[in-house]
Amino acid sequence: MVTVAYVQTLFEYHKKADQRIFAAAEGLTDAQLDQRPIAAHSSLRETFVHSISATWMWHNRLSGVSPTAMLDPAEFPSLQSIRVRWLAETAALQQFIDRLSAADIEKPVTYVRRGTSYTTLLWQILMHVDHHSTQHRSELAAMLTVLGRSPGELDIISHFRGEW
Repeated sequence: MVTVAYVQTLFEYHKKADQRIFAAAEGLTDAQLDQRPIAAHSSLRETFVHSISATWMWHNRLSGVSPTAMLDPAEFPSLQSIRVRWLAETAALQQFIDRLSAADIEKPVTYVRRGTSYTTLLWQILMHVDHHSTQHRSELAAMLTVLGRSPGELDIISHFRGEW
């Protein structure tokens, strides 16, 4: 069974791992943000904004609103603008998670995605948000590494051991 403490632990790791990505990206120029250092993949800017957008979209769905479009990367002219929005969306989702009870995480949530209505248990949505973020954090880490800016170790065990 998934517990509130488990969800809180995952999102604490998620927040700290993202901080490592932003630290590695610090100092990138706007031109570098638009590079595609991995062939056939989105740019750093697009990947950052997609990840933030997914967090924003799922938090809205959990709050009863189903946005119809993702955030537009063109609305984020700099790494700082991306970071500011990331901090806001992470804080909003964290506040939502901090208010959860054991009964809450078992509740079904109904939302609309691309015109189709779905109902999914809250804990399953939160696991998706965490895993989706992990996927894109890994892609960002790979792109940053290609640019000589590796964020270093991102494994959750390193977080648990207090190594970062």
